Amino acid sequence: MRVLHWHVHGSWSTAFVHGPHSYLVPVTPNRDADGRGRARTFDWPSSAIEIPPAALAQEDIDVVVLQRPHELELTERWLGRRPGRDVPAVYVEHNAPRGDVPYTRHPMADRSDIPVVHVTPFNELFWDSGRAPTVVIEHDIPDPGHRYTGELDRAAVVINEPVRRSRVTGTDLLSRFAAQAPLDVFGMVVSELASSVRDSAVDGPGSIRTFENLPQAQLFAELTCSSTLGLRVCPDATAYCAAKFGVIGFTRGEPAREGTAEHRRPARAAAVHPRSGTAICMRCAGGAGCWGTSAFPPIRLMSPVPGAVIVHPGCAFAARHWPVDRYAGVARQLAGGGLRVVVTGSAAERPLASYVATAAGLPDDAVLAGRTTLSQRAAMVADASLVVCGDTGIAHLATAYGTPSVVFFGPVSPQHWGPPPQRLQHIALWAGSTGNTFSDQPDPGLLRITTAEVIAAAQRLTNGAGNREVNSHRAAGSAQH
Repeated sequence: MRVLHWHVHGSWSTAFVHGPHSYLVPVTPNRDADGRGRARTFDWPSSAIEIPPAALAQEDIDVVVLQRPHELELTERWLGRRPGRDVPAVYVEHNAPRGDVPYTRHPMADRSDIPVVHVTPFNELFWDSGRAPTVVIEHDIPDPGHRYTGELDRAAVVINEPVRRSRVTGTDLLSRFAAQAPLDVFGMVVSELASSVRDSAVDGPGSIRTFENLPQAQLFAELTCSSTLGLRVCPDATAYCAAKFGVIGFTRGEPAREGTAEHRRPARAAAVHPRSGTAICMRCAGGAGCWGTSAFPPIRLMSPVPGAVIVHPGCAFAARHWPVDRYAGVARQLAGGGLRVVVTGSAAERPLASYVATAAGLPDDAVLAGRTTLSQRAAMVADASLVVCGDTGIAHLATAYGTPSVVFFGPVSPQHWGPPPQRLQHIALWAGSTGNTFSDQPDPGLLRITTAEVIAAAQRLTNGAGNREVNSHRAAGSAQH
């Protein structure tokens, strides 16, 4: 079937588009909430096809999957067909109802021609769905295989803003969980949680400990090697990285011997060098870096472009998009200096990469966007002479592998997500101001970073001489700090 589906919930949509059908995903020029297009932070198959609203009326659509009330109007306006009448439609309700239960009437309650798919039995029970046919199909994700180790005598939960969102996210249940087992809470704006739950839950044996959204370098060190945190969240963190990059390994720590005061040897999360099989101890992401003997079998992948400069113009959020013409200017200058330059990205970013390459005067084979697997991309980063990119995933790979990188930051400070400042092979450019990460326009501070500044930083790293004297965190246009 050909399914019209808006990219609203990233994880759910990722599982959904891996089905056996063709999925038409609306995309608008500014990739706003009604036209995000294909995911940029998840791997979607080629059967998920971006399509502009103006082209939808000519498409043969078999079914429309609605997820928000106003998509009824969008469907009629963009397709020229009424959902549930001129074209079959279903409504996927991701959320639990809010407000007084007797009055939680669903937007589709007066429609018998559009079935409502609830994602939990609770939601089906508490929504008043009226005449609409209902069915429960629970949320799912592509199966990553066995990840759970069960090595910690603690429970863990991840919630963003648990105090503000309160019962919507089950915050009222946390003290009950903590009464049964020690509980660690991870997420954004969780530090206020301790004062909002019972003192007995916080101070007793079944305590609640909170871990605020940590800066990258601290996160690596805390999760993998802290003697106080041990293995608390290593399995989840490394499982996520393995699923995303395919290059993360995990070794089990050793418990202390009974009757001794010896600390357990902490577990290690490590980025495995794709070619040699050597592992970078992620503890040293916060230090000078060290290469240790890997506990993992070599991955034996060769980079398709060893020693190349990687220019990666894509980014998940519009606020972090540095202008493509500036990327092209950087690529042109570096290629003119005799360096091999390639442009990377996902399949959805191939038009963007092609534009950069063409504007920079690079050959067609320099465009690798959409032509490499995740493992090959990791091998490319590991063997690259330099990575030039914004605040996005490939920058973290460069940090993990110790590959020289120039990374520019906009709405978020490099102190939060940037490379550790003592790793002098990484230069983080930042204008010194923060902004709205979720804006649909490039951050004003990011736009203050010029092409000339990026070229100068890149040349310091690729020339080798003197690059160890560069302070990696600097404010563009101001003194280094």
